[in-house]
Amino acid sequence: QKINAIREGWRHPNLRVSGILVTKMDKRVRGHNQLLEELKSHQVLGRLICGVIPANEAVTYSHHRNQSLFTYDPRAAASKAYAQLVGRLARQFFGKRGE
Repeated sequence: QKINAIREGWRHPNLRVSGILVTKMDKRVRGHNQLLEELKSHQVLGRLICGVIPANEAVTYSHHRNQSLFTYDPRAAASKAYAQLVGRLARQFFGKRGE
């Protein structure tokens, strides 16, 4: 329903969902884990999960300093997760490096 509303509202009838990115995931919160497991077990939506980005203070701090997360703290858990996502998407859409 949400996708259809966006298609109509933005007048973009060919809009397709190619992935679901779970952000601000805190494994210490039972509700987060339950929701993620429900999403993963869903017959259709579970296959669309393309990444899980953990909740991380570095994201907030980098935003307040007007810096990219990679500049502010490249070793932060969220930085590493985003870097893995970018690599995976690059391989998916552009093939292996050098091809």
